[in-house]
Amino acid sequence: MPIWLLMMLIFATGLGTCGDAVYVFGEYGPQPLDYAHIDAYNETELLAFSTTEGPDASGTGKVKTIHDLTEEFNSKVDVNDPLTREMAVVLAAKYPGARNIAQICSIHEYLTQGWKYVSDPTGIDFYQSASESIRIGEKANCSGAGDCDDFAILMAALIESVGSTARIILAYNPDAGHAYTEVYLGRLNVDQVEQIVTWLKQKYNVEEIFTHIDSDTNEVWLNLDWSSCHPGGPFYNADKQTEIFVRSEAGKIPLSVPDVSPSPTPENTYYGDVNVTIQSQMMKGYDVYLDDNYIGTEGHGGDVFDGVYKLNVVGNQWHTIKVWDGEWFYGKPRFYERLTSVVLQVEPASTSYVSSW
Repeated sequence: MPIWLLMMLIFATGLGTCGDAVYVFGEYGPQPLDYAHIDAYNETELLAFSTTEGPDASGTGKVKTIHDLTEEFNSKVDVNDPLTREMAVVLAAKYPGARNIAQICSIHEYLTQGWKYVSDPTGIDFYQSASESIRIGEKANCSGAGDCDDFAILMAALIESVGSTARIILAYNPDAGHAYTEVYLGRLNVDQVEQIVTWLKQKYNVEEIFTHIDSDTNEVWLNLDWSSCHPGGPFYNADKQTEIFVRSEAGKIPLSVPDVSPSPTPENTYYGDVNVTIQSQMMKGYDVYLDDNYIGTEGHGGDVFDGVYKLNVVGNQWHTIKVWDGEWFYGKPRFYERLTSVVLQVEPASTSYVSSW
């Protein structure tokens, strides 16, 4: 990932307690997974981080409380700006009605398909407002440009602008970090959570939808990360995750299922604007991982057992596609340009892809 956030929690009041856990909705309902949990920190606790680039980056940033970070992010989620509201309404109007999941999918697809990654100034924590990202997009002929926190801010602002509820997650390891947005679906067994999950599975031809669930309230949040390829894709794998509530004074309002039936995407296709084909003459039945998240197995789920596996990834970003043959991983990171097609030739007994880049 091109952006690296060196983050360290400095506890002011001791260790936090466990917050939301990851649940994947598969064939047998929501099942817990042991990664990407959200830690419930007190808003007075401190978070120190700096924004820089490269896996060997080092340094410290300004120490801020979770409350201060929340205020800063909220100031950038400018739902009162006419430009932000206009974009949100245009995207949501494709699926008219009150707060439905199809509107969220329309927003997610537009942003992920057209976003262009641009780094922050070195050593400066720079957060663009949603309207600033839209104005940049208009000039650059894209949906917006910036890094992951700018993308998360715009995603949250568009969701909030059409009456739905969003939050931003700061996810980080000792030497790397990421920001992404989630949308509130509602409460299990109370709202239309299960119906929404079924709708998403049909639309994206997937068997699993990834969420965070609060074990105390049964509130369910859907992953909308730019690397998740579709709403409800796998989470960014991080040791620590902290939630930033957006416009908390507005309350949490559940989503609904739209009146229209979903239009399915092709089998085994993850949403994105870069077509990737994995080919192997020697291997069949291999597992495929995108950015350390398992996405499918060659020859399963409707895929032909021929050594070829196809997927899409979001362009203008770095991704790592790995193949697991039961003994070894084959793969390395590379940058995928928008609206291109890439063929990866993978053969066993090699430490990397046998392919020219």
